[in-house]
Amino acid sequence: MSKGRLVVILTGDREVGKTTVCRRLAERLHTEGLRVGGVLTDTTHVGADRTLVVHDLGDDQRSVLASTGPLAKGLKHGAFTFSPEGIYRGIKAIGRGMSADLLIVDEIGPFEMSDGGFFPVLHVIRKAARSLLVIRPSLIERAAAKLGLDDDHEVVMLTAETRDQVLDHLGEIFLAHYVRSTTH
Repeated sequence: MSKGRLVVILTGDREVGKTTVCRRLAERLHTEGLRVGGVLTDTTHVGADRTLVVHDLGDDQRSVLASTGPLAKGLKHGAFTFSPEGIYRGIKAIGRGMSADLLIVDEIGPFEMSDGGFFPVLHVIRKAARSLLVIRPSLIERAAAKLGLDDDHEVVMLTAETRDQVLDHLGEIFLAHYVRSTTH
């Protein structure tokens, strides 16, 4: 990866607020005039069923990505059935997000580690100027190797106690990198 690129991996336990931090960061940077692209993955719960909804940050559209409940058709991985339409929307959003001032990919999970889901387009991370990747702690090493990140990335751990500090830190580093890259 080029020295001029910035890749940050945001990690933390399940339901600690990684998507919320990504959403707030996107809003904050947007108010600073930066274009933010890529995807957020929201989780909804209805009874025992969980549904993942992919949110395209470029056009603000949403589609069902996966569900533990019934889907008309899809690809089974773990407890979830993944919607081909949701995967396609996410892949398109990530591809378009490569040219944004910040590319957010929430999340790179077990399905991508099995070459499914968003994996076919994740090579763009190496081309994006600034990327924020949400990856579970147990998958960081494997994902970094699969994405060819070597040691040229920062890992930021999110906890319930550090949400505000992490949001501020991410805002500062991405904005500072953007300003440096546009003034040189």
